[in-house]
Amino acid sequence: MEFGILFTSHPDTEAEPYPHRDVHARVTQQILRADELGYDYAWIAEHHFSNEYGIMPDVFVYAGYLAALTKRIRSAPRWSRCRSPIRCGSRRTPLSSTF
Repeated sequence: MEFGILFTSHPDTEAEPYPHRDVHARVTQQILRADELGYDYAWIAEHHFSNEYGIMPDVFVYAGYLAALTKRIRSAPRWSRCRSPIRCGSRRTPLSSTF
């Protein structure tokens, strides 16, 4: 059985004000901890222009960043607004080859 965890990059607007660098640092630390605990997947939700729910404009760039930091866990977009399935697949392919 495989286990994953969903990350929405939800900001605490009082403790993590815009531009939300602290949110990304916190979520990165949480994903690193999930990697240490043996989780299989880190699902990353894509959200734009939201201070209420999440602030991850490009999950593929972030997943590439995480691939360099983690040992076991696979990072994957939970939702991505690619214009076409071909474009989305071509953005995902370099990340797939790193695992």
